[in-house]
Amino acid sequence: MSSKGLRVGIAAKIEYNPIFEVLGDKYESIRRTGLNDMQRGMSENQIEKTYQARFNLQWAWADSIATEVKQTYSQLKTAKKLNVSRIKEQIKKKIQKASAIFKSLSKVKNPTSKQRNQLLGLKSKILIFSRCHKYS
Repeated sequence: MSSKGLRVGIAAKIEYNPIFEVLGDKYESIRRTGLNDMQRGMSENQIEKTYQARFNLQWAWADSIATEVKQTYSQLKTAKKLNVSRIKEQIKKKIQKASAIFKSLSKVKNPTSKQRNQLLGLKSKILIFSRCHKYS
């Protein structure tokens, strides 16, 4: 029976061996080194080529590590942008909330010492948040 283009895989259970942990740790260590190098400006191709010699890797392993490093780096850059946007939005909301409370406390004619302290604290927070938001 002929099956055109159909490939069947075979799954086998591999017995546990501590060498798998050692290899996994080594792979992760090299991958983290690659991520650091990419943050310093190395390209995917440079990582692939230099890591073959540096860590005595076969081409396939070096290529796999370089590809993973590029993907992880890209994800981190995207996450950073999203996180910065989220933090800016939080700062904006905190400024608005503190300003509203500040305005309502400012209208109190004879504030208690607790209200005065709260008013001073809010005033300083508004200034700090405004400066942070201004530079971001």
